[in-house]
Amino acid sequence: MKSQLATLLNTRSMTLIVSLPRNDADLSRAAFDAGADAVKVHCNIMHRASGSGFGSLSAYAEIFEQILSEAKGPVGLVPGAALEDVQRDMPEAARLPFDFFSVYAQHAPTSLLAKRDMLMLALGHGDGPEDARMLAGLQVPMLEASVIAADGYGAPLSAKDVATYYGLCTASPVPIVVPTQRSIAPEDLPHLHRAGVKGIMIGAIVTGTEQSAIARSVAAFRNVIDKGLNA
Repeated sequence: MKSQLATLLNTRSMTLIVSLPRNDADLSRAAFDAGADAVKVHCNIMHRASGSGFGSLSAYAEIFEQILSEAKGPVGLVPGAALEDVQRDMPEAARLPFDFFSVYAQHAPTSLLAKRDMLMLALGHGDGPEDARMLAGLQVPMLEASVIAADGYGAPLSAKDVATYYGLCTASPVPIVVPTQRSIAPEDLPHLHRAGVKGIMIGAIVTGTEQSAIARSVAAFRNVIDKGLNA
């Protein structure tokens, strides 16, 4: 199955993805209604940016089914932050109609490469252009640039950050998605676009954790994208 998100990343100037701070159908609905192209949910992970802990996939079975049935676009899953957790829960996850799986490369068991057409592997802090080139060589359709050190989460986006993303985008033959580890603002999008970034994944650092705040943030990013990114 080819990922719809990968198609969007290859055909649009900028794709807007929302990383939900909680696995909650109301939050997913609000994100899509406000203009998100895709959303991402989580299991088996402690999410540093939102301060939320996510349990095993089985704990969210009903919620995920509701989110997936109501979704107005692709829904992806972070299946975990440990090889053992991902390996354990992937058979169950594969039975649900997720469009993509997002995971750090070091947390992805080789069995996950059987679903490479749906896989967004994440680069981590310390990874550079050569790592992007090598991960793309695994024939995955998209990469996530989660390369900011944890002690820099929430700081404003800098010119150095944009240059870092440019280096990754230049090296990678597949689209690069940037998550909001920095406090990226809608007005930063043209700079990221010029650097070659094809997707912005906004999460708790910029959206907050409540439904109304998420909707406002998504709408603000959507407005800039729709107006054009050539400013």
